[in-house]
Amino acid sequence: MTSQQRYAKPLMWFSGLLMTAIVAGCGGGGDGRDPILGIGDSAPPTITSTISANGATDVAVNAKIAAVFSEAMAPASINAANFTVKQGTTPVAGTVSYTGVTANFKPTVALAINTVYTATISSAATDLAGNQLSGNQSVFPAPGNYVWSFTTGATSDTLAPTVTSTVNPNGATGVAVNTKIGAFFSEAMDPQSVNAQSFIVMKGATQIAGTVAYSGVAVTFTPATTLDANTKYTMTIASAVTDLADNRLSGNQGAAPSNYVWSFTTGAVPNTSSPTVTLTDSLNNATDVVLNKTITANFSEAMDHLTITAANFTLKQGTTPVAGTVDYVGTTASFDPAVNLLANTLYTATISKNVTDVAGNKLAGNQGAAPSDYVWSFTTGVAADTTAPTVISTDPTAGETNVALNKTVNASFSEAMQRLTITTANFTLMQGISPIAGTVRYAGTTATFEPSANLTAGAVYTATISKNVTDVAGNKLAGNQGAAPSDFVWNFTAIAAAPLPAAGPASVNLRSAAAFAILAGAGVTSTGATIINGDLGTSPTGTIDGFPPGIVNGTIHAADPIAAQAKLDLTTAYNDAQGRSLNAISLPGNMGGLTLAPGLYVNSTSSGISGTGSLGNLTLNAGGNPNAIWIFKMGSTLTTGPGTQIILAGGAKAANIFWAVGTSATLGTTSIFKGNILADQSISANTGAVVEGRLLARIAAVTLQGNTVTLP
Repeated sequence: MTSQQRYAKPLMWFSGLLMTAIVAGCGGGGDGRDPILGIGDSAPPTITSTISANGATDVAVNAKIAAVFSEAMAPASINAANFTVKQGTTPVAGTVSYTGVTANFKPTVALAINTVYTATISSAATDLAGNQLSGNQSVFPAPGNYVWSFTTGATSDTLAPTVTSTVNPNGATGVAVNTKIGAFFSEAMDPQSVNAQSFIVMKGATQIAGTVAYSGVAVTFTPATTLDANTKYTMTIASAVTDLADNRLSGNQGAAPSNYVWSFTTGAVPNTSSPTVTLTDSLNNATDVVLNKTITANFSEAMDHLTITAANFTLKQGTTPVAGTVDYVGTTASFDPAVNLLANTLYTATISKNVTDVAGNKLAGNQGAAPSDYVWSFTTGVAADTTAPTVISTDPTAGETNVALNKTVNASFSEAMQRLTITTANFTLMQGISPIAGTVRYAGTTATFEPSANLTAGAVYTATISKNVTDVAGNKLAGNQGAAPSDFVWNFTAIAAAPLPAAGPASVNLRSAAAFAILAGAGVTSTGATIINGDLGTSPTGTIDGFPPGIVNGTIHAADPIAAQAKLDLTTAYNDAQGRSLNAISLPGNMGGLTLAPGLYVNSTSSGISGTGSLGNLTLNAGGNPNAIWIFKMGSTLTTGPGTQIILAGGAKAANIFWAVGTSATLGTTSIFKGNILADQSISANTGAVVEGRLLARIAAVTLQGNTVTLP
């Protein structure tokens, strides 16, 4: 595929090399090829990536231009004579700086809109041994310039970057003592701002020694020694970190700019379990694969992004390597071929055994005992994917009123999207002309905008998904603002200020079990195309069957310490819910056709939802109170009939609904269920049942049949 068919990537790969800016105490090693692999001290340096990428479009007019080298360079050779930017034949005035392995060109004035620029790094740039640059205007290892072009858009980048996720979530417990610590940003950052002064780890009042590395949209802190057991650590990413337009970080400590702070508590043991590949796209032996396919692999846990390189994720046609770009976000690695694949051709993808999780454990692939490579093959068809993605649903819906003030805004797409295009620049929320600060995330096929503060009562908000978001084939969005590509825009109104109605009982604290969409005591089994948007775990039985073809957009914990701790926390939560009795309301055996306010509902035997049409619906109405809680406590089973559904009204949230089931729960075929099931024994979801919530079984198994389960 052409570069114009792709989004503007913050990270690109050439010649199997990694963009790695080592910014504190762990330099590239000066090997001339790869700071991670160390190949030959006499080899000349290369350019491993550029920002903006070659062929990128809609580049912000106030963005810096950057190049990342394969090794440390002689600083004196990275200067305004050797790093130039031109508009046609006219030089652009600017300043050049160099830190770590990254050179930055900062234009003196903003670039012109909708204009092509060409950047050049001269072969006169040398490494510390005096070897000249081998660029893309010569055949390696001959000296040569490196040249790339990009096209500006019509606007400046004024949006503050955010932290979209962390390797160990805030509040996590039982974290392995040998973990690395990391975070993902909403966009490419200025590598020179991400350093040991802007990423700090504390144990109480003591700062922890370690090294900081940045690549793509990820930063990693590697502690100098193993963390202490059963100890709380607090991480801070300072507001001083900036994106390439010098916008400072919008963290979680107040209005932008602000620091981003999170903490976790270690367990007693290191992580010694090998990571696995849980799903690939395309699937092994797939046929008729589209020619502009991005190849992805999902891992069972968070990986060390510095090991997800073009040397460790390869695609070949026979014995011929395919050139492409490697990215890693969340638990998903992607390989984006530089040009369309050939029609009716067999390709083989390989994830090397040398990729590791954040504890340094190498991959357990499918080529023998761990560590081993993971290898799969597929055959292309004859056509490219040229169908534009669409937005199929939003929450809140267009025109909705009385939206809860702590509402998270969601948009679901018609197909899998390229997650690196789901950013705060491309998913925005406005009150009038004022942008709302928030965090953007993407899982499954749903993008989420979480405002940093509550919405304003009675205010009208406008949400926009930019036309620049793309599917995994690079097709831009077909929105609702005209011919494709176009933005998707919708409005909603926050609830007016008013006295809140009763909120019901106190919530049930799930503790570490809250991270799991599925948690079982005796294994998890799936048949069909199940999608889990959240973590999946089982303990003490580690059996997990049916993934793939099932998809887990989260981390899999099979009888590991994290799953064991979550099971203990589930038991505590279950006992809490089952022990409630204050202000109890009688729960009927059939809730179909009812509308229930917040409260504690109790049935000493069994309950469920049955009926057809509106008689098969249970409506839970919060009356406008976003903190409303429901607890349904039953002595025996919970059963929902085929096609039944739970409807949330008045700002009710699935996260605040708890089903404490004395024995087992069964969800009917194609039923729609909301809330968290805490079952003493097993949970079964029949074909096509959809869950917004959690399926948490203390003792027995969770059985799935082509379901979608999404964390609320």
